[in-house]
Amino acid sequence: MNTNTSIGVRKSKSIYKAILVGCILIPFNSYWIVTIEMGRYLAYPTCISLFFNVVFTLFVLQVLNLILVRLLPQLAFSSHDLLIIYTMLSIASGISGLDMMQDVVSNLGHAFWYATPENDWEQLFWRYLPKHLIVDDLKALRGYYEESSNLLIPLHFRAWFVPCLMWTGFISLLVLMMTCLNVVLRKQWIEHEKLSYPIIQLPLEMIRHRDLSGLFGNRVLIIGFLLAVGINLLNGLGVFYPMIPQIPIRGYDLRQLLTEKPWSAVSWFPIRFYPFVIGLGFLIPLDLSFSCWSFYLIYKLQLIIGSAVGLRSLPRFPYGNEQAVGAYIGLCTLALWSSRRHLWAIFRKMLALSSSLDDTHEPIRYRTATLIIIGVAVLLLFFCVKAGLTLWASGIFLVSFFSISIAITRMRAELGTPVHDLWYAGASGPDTIMVNIFGTKGLGPANLTTISLFYGFNRDYRNHPQPHQLEGFKMAELMKIKSNSIFIATIPAIVVGSFGSFLLYLIMTYRMPGAHGIFVGQEAFTRLEGWLNSPVGTDYSGLGFMGMGFAWTNTLMLLRTRFLGWPLHPLGYALSGSWSMNLIWFPIFLSWLIKWIVLKYGGLKVYRQGVPFFLGLILGEFVMGSIWMIIGVLGNSQTYAFWI
Repeated sequence: MNTNTSIGVRKSKSIYKAILVGCILIPFNSYWIVTIEMGRYLAYPTCISLFFNVVFTLFVLQVLNLILVRLLPQLAFSSHDLLIIYTMLSIASGISGLDMMQDVVSNLGHAFWYATPENDWEQLFWRYLPKHLIVDDLKALRGYYEESSNLLIPLHFRAWFVPCLMWTGFISLLVLMMTCLNVVLRKQWIEHEKLSYPIIQLPLEMIRHRDLSGLFGNRVLIIGFLLAVGINLLNGLGVFYPMIPQIPIRGYDLRQLLTEKPWSAVSWFPIRFYPFVIGLGFLIPLDLSFSCWSFYLIYKLQLIIGSAVGLRSLPRFPYGNEQAVGAYIGLCTLALWSSRRHLWAIFRKMLALSSSLDDTHEPIRYRTATLIIIGVAVLLLFFCVKAGLTLWASGIFLVSFFSISIAITRMRAELGTPVHDLWYAGASGPDTIMVNIFGTKGLGPANLTTISLFYGFNRDYRNHPQPHQLEGFKMAELMKIKSNSIFIATIPAIVVGSFGSFLLYLIMTYRMPGAHGIFVGQEAFTRLEGWLNSPVGTDYSGLGFMGMGFAWTNTLMLLRTRFLGWPLHPLGYALSGSWSMNLIWFPIFLSWLIKWIVLKYGGLKVYRQGVPFFLGLILGEFVMGSIWMIIGVLGNSQTYAFWI
C-alpha cells in the first residue's frame, strides 16, 4: 500500500488543531466507554489491546475526510493530524477503561456502603482509610448506589470533589511517568532492536491513507471487511429478530466433554471464533503465536496433573498468578538488560559526561525525561505515604507496578497480543509480590488497607496506557513524523482523559445506580477482610512459583539465543494462564495454522498479499460491532456484542 508521508517531513502547522479535536473527542469517547462497559456490561472495548472504539473513531474521521478533501480542503485532516488524534484517544481510553479509572471510582465508597455488623469492616480497617481519597458520607453515597440522582447536587459534589482532584492527579502522574519511560526506551526498542509492533498495522494503514478511498483500493481488504461486517450484521439482526440464524462465534465450551476427574480440573475451556482475533493473530510472528496457544494448553495440563496427583498441600496449584507475575518481572528484567548500553549512555549524558548518544530527534531530551521521572517518582512516593503506605512499601509497590508496565509494553511491541491481563480471582501484580514475600503479618493492616484501596488501578492490566504511547512513537517513526508532537499531544490527553473519565463515570453512576461496579470493591475489601482476620507470614509456596516463573522466562530466552529455531517464546508463557487467554487461544491457534500453511506453501509473497484480508477482518468487525454498540446506547436497548 502506498504511504503518505509528505506531511511528516516538516512540522505540521495543524498540530494544535489536531490536539484541540482530540480534546473535544475524548469526553465523548470516555462516555461511550463507561456507558457500555459499566452501564451495559457489553463488548468491553478497553479489554482488547487494539481499542475498537478508537479504530471506529478513526474510521469515521476518514469518512469525514472524504468530504472535507473535496469541499473544504483547508479543514481536512492530514496523516499527522490523524496520528495525533488516534494516539490521544488511545491514551485517554486506557485511562477511562475498566481496569483503571472505572475501577478506581468504584472502590472509593464501597468500604463504607457495604460495611455491616457481620463483616465488621468499621472496626477492621475504616481507621486506616485516608479521608482525602475516599467517600464516607452515606447520604452522598445513597444516590450513587441506590437512587437515580445527580452528581451536581451540592451534597454529592462536595463529597467527591477532593477525591476527584487527588485521584485524577495521581493517575495523571502515573501515566506521565509511563510516557517518560517510553521516551527513554524508544530509541533502543524502535531503532536498535527494531521490534515489529504487529498491532499497529491496521491503524498505521488507515492513518497513512487519510481517507477511505486509498485504504479500500485493495480488493483483498474489502473481501475481509465485508466478511466480518456480514457476520456481525447477521448476528446483530438475530438479537432483534430471533428467527434469523446466527453464526456461532462464541463456539463451544470443551469443559462439557471433560466431566470426569482429573480432566474436569481444566475448568472453563472455551472454543471461540472471533474474526478480529484471527486477524490480529495472523500479524503476530509465527513462533510467538505458537507459544501463546501451546503454553495455554500446557497450563491446562498443569491443572489436570495437579488434580491427578492430588496436590492438596498446594491449594492454589499451579499458582497461575504467581507464575505470571514472576514471568512479567522476568520480561522486564530481560528488556532492561538488553537496553543496558543505551541506558548507560543516557546516564552518562544525564551527568554531562562524554556520550555519543544523540537525542535531538527524541520526543524530549533525555535529561529532561530523566528529571521528570525523578520528580514524578518523588510525588508518587509522597502520595503513597500520605495514603497510608510506609515508605519502603511505597517503593516496592511502585517499582513492581512499573516493572509490570514495562513488561506489558515490551510484550505489545514484540508480540502484539490481542489481550494481556493479570487478574486471578482478586490477585494482581504488586499485591501478589508483596503479600507473598512479606506475608500479611509483615505488611500490617495499614499497608494492606492502602494496597486494597489501590486495587482500583491495579486490578488488571488489559487497557494499560503505556503501550499506546510507545506505539504512537513507532508510527511517527515509520511515517517520518517528529515524535515531539506525539509527546506534546500526550499531555492534554492524560489530563483531559483523567478528569473527564472520573467525572463522566460519576455522572453516569448517579443516573444509573446499577453501574457502580460493585464487583471491584467486593474483590478488594473481601480480600482485605480475609487478610486482617487471618494474618499469615511469608507464602513460600507462592514465592517459589513466582521464582519459577522468573527463572523459566529467563531460561526460555536463553534457549532462544542458543538454539536457532527454538519454537517457544517467554512472552507466550507469561500470558498462558491469564483469564483472557481462555477467550483467544483457539482463534490464535487458527491464525497460526493459516499463517503456517500460507508461508509453507505460498511463501512471503502470498503472505504479504493475504495481510490486507486479515486487516479487513479486524476493521469490519470493529466498524459493524461499534455501530451495534452505538445503536444500543442511543436506543437504550440490548444489542449484539462481538467480544466477550
